[in-house]
Amino acid sequence: MLRRRTTPQSSMQTNVGRQREFRVRIPDNVGPGQEFRVMCGGRLVRVVVPDGAATGQYLQISVPNNAAPSPSPPPVNPSSPRDRQQQAYISVRVPTGVQPGQQFRATIEGRDLMVTCPADTGAGDHVRIILPQSEAHFEVIVPCGLRAEQTFMVDVNGEHIALKVPKGVQVSAGQKLRFKMPKHMFAESRQKHHTPQLVYCNNQWRRRVQPDGLLSWTCSNPAQNDTPAFARFLFTPMQTLDFHSASDVTLTSSFRISSRRNLVSHSDLLRVHRQDFVSKCSWFNARCKELRVEWSEGHMRLNIRRDMVLEDSLAAINSMSAYDLRKIWKINFIGEDGLDAGGLSRELFELVSKTLLDPDMGLWQPSPNNPEEMEINPASGVYVDSHLELFRFFGKILGKALFDGQLVSGRFSPYMLKHLLGWPISLCDLQYLDSTYHNSLSQLLQLDQDGQDLSSLFLNFTVTLSAAGSSTTEELIPDGANVELTNEKLESYLEESLKHRVFTRIRPQLKELLLGFVEVIPEQLLVVFDVNELSLLLCGPTSIDLQDWMQNTKYEGDYALKKHDHPTCRWFWEIISNFDEKEKRRFLLFATGSSGVPGRGFEFLPGSDGSIHKFTLTSTDMSAHPKSHTCFNRIDLPVYESKDNLQEALLESMANSKEFTMD
Repeated sequence: MLRRRTTPQSSMQTNVGRQREFRVRIPDNVGPGQEFRVMCGGRLVRVVVPDGAATGQYLQISVPNNAAPSPSPPPVNPSSPRDRQQQAYISVRVPTGVQPGQQFRATIEGRDLMVTCPADTGAGDHVRIILPQSEAHFEVIVPCGLRAEQTFMVDVNGEHIALKVPKGVQVSAGQKLRFKMPKHMFAESRQKHHTPQLVYCNNQWRRRVQPDGLLSWTCSNPAQNDTPAFARFLFTPMQTLDFHSASDVTLTSSFRISSRRNLVSHSDLLRVHRQDFVSKCSWFNARCKELRVEWSEGHMRLNIRRDMVLEDSLAAINSMSAYDLRKIWKINFIGEDGLDAGGLSRELFELVSKTLLDPDMGLWQPSPNNPEEMEINPASGVYVDSHLELFRFFGKILGKALFDGQLVSGRFSPYMLKHLLGWPISLCDLQYLDSTYHNSLSQLLQLDQDGQDLSSLFLNFTVTLSAAGSSTTEELIPDGANVELTNEKLESYLEESLKHRVFTRIRPQLKELLLGFVEVIPEQLLVVFDVNELSLLLCGPTSIDLQDWMQNTKYEGDYALKKHDHPTCRWFWEIISNFDEKEKRRFLLFATGSSGVPGRGFEFLPGSDGSIHKFTLTSTDMSAHPKSHTCFNRIDLPVYESKDNLQEALLESMANSKEFTMD
């Protein structure tokens, strides 16, 4: 769609028959379906960005040769390189004595150009010329894994330019290829270089988009540049997990779901990470929906014995492929008249996560700083022989919960969430996960700063661990028992102590957890979230907001008219408000199949089909106790004559809510 407008934009042209082809760049902040103005062949047109196009890409448009030209724009100052990018035409004045058809010299930005005076133009008139763009050759290093005709990204003037490996060219990683690019882009690059970054709230680390499209970490706080920080690197093809300096760890910024289609690109990540939490969640859920296998293409039915929930779930889920994990699951508790429209699936996530996170099982343990937050138990193998199999299984459960918009029971230590996100972990993080250990390392730093001889402490590169009533000594480095701690070796000691505390001692368990997790959720989808947002997405808020709950409740039947002012409803909320946090979550589990609240609040309580189903109170007769329909977040609540009777009935229903019946 082309229409005449008013403000110019640069373009490149070729002639094709009665039409002229122009190559125009999509300006910043213009997306699919939006318009921008561009000058083409002496006229101004309006261009609508097609679906699938993004900021910075080039479009090819056609303009008829016989279209009427736009009015001449006012003279512009040709001295600014930015003006050349914004407007292809430069206005120059015809000198005195020059006739139509004659040439005159014009000096623009130090360049001597010969300009031919057009017909019907004379001395004193302004003519518009296109400034010739000289080209420069430049070389780029081929990223790993590229083949002929594949596209990769280079960074020019802070903008990402897509380049394609020429057809028939055999390339290998590290090889150099030569391309041509207008010189002015490099002139500006030397004056000002801007690299796209993902900036996270209250975090000193940022993710930088490299020219090859990889995401790398950079520290935004100069004071922390010398502080050791490490991040995990998961290489799924080889199923390996390593821990490197944060600045050396990279992640591809795109995820391809077919040979011709990306699920996510670096431009998506740059755009979405700036949005609010609700918008991020909507984007994330939409991407998961694209990955989800359609019901007609197959689904999974899991038959589970309630008294063998963990064993049956483990056998079923660990045998699934990544394709099966992204199918729709239907849960059947054997011997129960339950029809899973979503509520039984929620209950399965609740039961499995609660069992695995129980400290008595030995797989996870409370964080030293916060008993409510769980971290991997490095001695899990002492308690459970098949502990690694269970960690792979739990990784799939966590991924599937995120994929389906479900919650798990329990909360995780921030550094465990950082491992899921692939975030850097530094010595500063130790004070929040183990203040005692952090203080002991801080004392060593202070002694070193005070000039104390650390060798007098008779410490070496080992650490003592306690598990199952016994103590063991582990070496931080090979032969660490024979390496004495000195002032010169303090920096190395701190780095190795950090790596051991948050990585080395749990490496086998963490590797299995992450491999299971990424089978369901591509790492790129989580790049837009920070640690707090991931916690909300996976576990929900730390406390239940009763006002939010009440404001997002629907009333049906006899309760529809008076709503919360109906005597039974008023008593109901008074009873719930007197519950402690644990009792509120027990009731929520009875009503919805999950003890958690969505990170976005009760307004976004999901139903059986993934759509929003707000908590609902529906009136029934007195012949039955309160009954839950977890697939629809609904309670059938009889109209009681007294508050005491209502409370007694609620508590009895909650106590007997282990089995589900048909709606």
